[in-house]
Order: sequence, then C-alpha cells, then structure tokens
Amino acid sequence: LRAELPQIPTLEELVERFGKKIHFFIELKPANFDHIEIYNKSLKKILAGLNEKEDFHFLAQSIGLVLKFNAFSNDSYLLVSDINTKELSEQALSYKIGGLAGHYLLITDKVIQKHKNENQLIGTGYVRSKSSLSREYNREADFVFTNHPWFLK
Repeated sequence: LRAELPQIPTLEELVERFGKKIHFFIELKPANFDHIEIYNKSLKKILAGLNEKEDFHFLAQSIGLVLKFNAFSNDSYLLVSDINTKELSEQALSYKIGGLAGHYLLITDKVIQKHKNENQLIGTGYVRSKSSLSREYNREADFVFTNHPWFLK
C-alpha cells in the first residue's frame, strides 16, 4: 500500500503526529493469525507512549478478534455490531470488555442502560443530521460515529 499510495500515513506516523492530541479508535481486522504475536508486539510498541482507554480504544466486529489481539486490557476493546447487536452486547458484557458500538437504531435505550450499569462505553453510529447527533448526545452515547460529517453542520 505504501508503495502505491505513499501519502497514506502509517499508524506509527499518526501516533507520532497526533498522539495525546486526539483519541484513536483503531479498528482491528481479520489477519493472518500465524503472526499474531508480531502484530501484538508492534501495537504495544507503537502505542507505548499513550494510555489505554484515555488515548485509544480498539474496535472489533467479533469477540474472536479481541481474543486474538489481546496485548491490552479487555476494557480497551469495543465490539462494533452490525445487525447482531444483541449477540455482541451479551459478549461485551460477559467478557467484560470496554463496551459496544453500533447503529443508533439498534442500540436501544435498554441496551445503553445495561452497558452503563456495567461501566461500559456506548458508541452509536451513522448519524446523518444535526438532530440525530443531538439525540445521541442526549441518550448519553459516549461517542458518535458518522460517515457524513458534512450533514452535521
């Protein structure tokens, strides 16, 4: 990728430039797990100057990824649901990880309360309007994702 698009920074370059200035949400993707120890060591090295939970969280779409990328404390990981919110909610609670994120329509007030009762974070996503952003803020989402920031003016 670097050879084809040299302008795309590496995680290490981003941490050097923006570490302690922004909160990183680092999405974990399925990988060649034959090399998982190398990946975990690399992440530990790159993020060594940052504090877990304060400066970064990991996002994963399965508990399997969390269990593989296990170089950090459980509460620095957040599961991101698709249409499987109930399943991932239960896993986040049972594995005592950092929390749950997903589409605002599927993260109900009941789900939010269950996770807040366990001191877990809740993230809601894919808002497309300023009123949706306000609603999620009032529902006490800890963070809100959007793919359309220009609609939030």
